Amino acid sequence: MPMATFWKKKQFWGSLIAIALLAYCVKDLRFSELDEIYQRMELVFFIPALLLIFVFVVAKAVRWRVLLGQHRQIPLWHLVPMYSAGQILNIVMPALTGQVGRMFLFAKKGGMHKTFVASTIILETLYDAISLVVFLMLTSVAFVFPSNYRTLSILIGCGTAAALVILYLVLNYRLALEEFGKRRLRDR
Repeated sequence: MPMATFWKKKQFWGSLIAIALLAYCVKDLRFSELDEIYQRMELVFFIPALLLIFVFVVAKAVRWRVLLGQHRQIPLWHLVPMYSAGQILNIVMPALTGQVGRMFLFAKKGGMHKTFVASTIILETLYDAISLVVFLMLTSVAFVFPSNYRTLSILIGCGTAAALVILYLVLNYRLALEEFGKRRLRDR
């Protein structure tokens, strides 16, 4: 491989940037603190937690594959690394701008339209919100929430459910909605 093409490779510059960011992230790390944490850590809990994190990422990638199912089939072994890279963008970038980075990444690597990818990301976020609302409702059986928050929580839950249904219908009936819009707006 000629030396001139080596410096032009995206992998080289990406690796260099990744190493620089990793060095920045661990610059304040003290090995004495790491040793203390390691001494207190119980591997009986750490190893299953590590395995469950992997299962969690794969399950979320499968969920996203189901969202894409009617429009595009992407093999799972391609989707898991894409989803993991999108999650890293979410963690690194502040104030949900990682979702925008995920949208560009999925659109470029998956060969899909950005609007479609954005709608699946919104739908995925709504699924997470619904599961959180359901979890809060289940925990409210054991823990009493203040009465002044009860009405607001019901309204947020209903609004989230309505938005989830609307986005799901838009995803599944996109072509019919486009035709309906063309027929209605053709004269205007």
